[in-house]
Amino acid sequence: MNLTRLFRRELSFRRGHSLLGLLAVSLTVGVVATVQMRLDWQRADTRRVLDANRQEVETLFDTLEDEMRKITKAMGFNVMVLPSEQNLADFYANDFAAKTMPEEYVHTLANAGIITVQHLLPILQKKVFWEEESTTTLVIGVRDEVPLADSVPKSPLLQPVPAGHIVLGYELHVNRGWKKGDTITFQGRNFDIHELKPQRGNKDDITLWIPLDTAQTLFGKEDEINAILALQCKCAWADIAKVREELVNILPGTQVIEFSGRALARAEARNQAAETRKEVLERESRNRSELLQREERFAGTLIPLVSLGTMGLLATLTFLNVRDRKSEIGILRAIGLSRGRVLQLFLGKAAFLGLVGMLPGMGVAVALMTQVTLPEEALPWQEGVQTLPLLMIACLAPALQSIAAWPPAVWAANQDPATILHED
Repeated sequence: MNLTRLFRRELSFRRGHSLLGLLAVSLTVGVVATVQMRLDWQRADTRRVLDANRQEVETLFDTLEDEMRKITKAMGFNVMVLPSEQNLADFYANDFAAKTMPEEYVHTLANAGIITVQHLLPILQKKVFWEEESTTTLVIGVRDEVPLADSVPKSPLLQPVPAGHIVLGYELHVNRGWKKGDTITFQGRNFDIHELKPQRGNKDDITLWIPLDTAQTLFGKEDEINAILALQCKCAWADIAKVREELVNILPGTQVIEFSGRALARAEARNQAAETRKEVLERESRNRSELLQREERFAGTLIPLVSLGTMGLLATLTFLNVRDRKSEIGILRAIGLSRGRVLQLFLGKAAFLGLVGMLPGMGVAVALMTQVTLPEEALPWQEGVQTLPLLMIACLAPALQSIAAWPPAVWAANQDPATILHED
């Protein structure tokens, strides 16, 4: 008995059942493959969107942090190093330090490899009576900042005053009609006006700035300063104890004070920007992950339901086929067709339907995905599709149909031909 011939006849018998089974397999493969391809695309597009958003957010916050850095930098120095013998009560009352220390201290500090501060600026300040203008003013001698050893040069917080020039606070020039470039006399020396400061509402309004070496000569303090201004590094924001410990260890004859309001504002602004950056990225990632999880839950529910439904339908069709052909099976068994051959006949039909139905099913999936309307900025659906899951679906289609047909096929193979023929 030729099994191939019997197989062809089995396919042609009750063609409606075969076509119905073929249609069920095709639709099942189409739905499962479509859901799988959609899920693959969703994962790929989610990664693309997250990467694009992360880059956009990083660029945005880099710009924001740079602007905040500029704003907080404009707040000025927030740490001051003073001689250890300076009484702080007198310092706060007089607005300057009466005690001095060697200018060399700033170079010692710069070459010590410090990490808690940057932008070192030595100054010499003193409150004096401006004889030519009959007014009291706070004089600050400044120079260019002393760079830290082995560090990248940074733009200064306070620009140095060129030799022979002077910078005037608002109250010192507002009613005098002076202009930039005018020559004025201070303590018997002529200076060209380098800059006229706008109103600030603090002691800067009664301050004038001159070169440090000029101030040292005027006050008889050659090679001496009475303060070093500095800016806390990010590693020591709002941690003055850490700053004091490092600076005092390097310069034992000094003490350190902090302009706490500036330091705290700087730290809060920069930290808030960093926290906001992190929060935005995490929220976007969380939202996308939740969307993807919903897609995966949907796929995890739909695929098993559709597969089980199709397997049930094919099992039913096979059972009805076996039942309607009970007499024919009995005759075949009686003339010598073995149980194994009967089993191969029905299982082969199921596997064939699964294999043939898989091909149009994949075509249906591709057609469905092609008709999906995606946003213009979305990833093309083909770029997100993974080949391995589709190959597994193609291989599992005939295998699952064979499993579905197994119970009725075994039942058919185990029928006693004598009993069948006796009943008929």
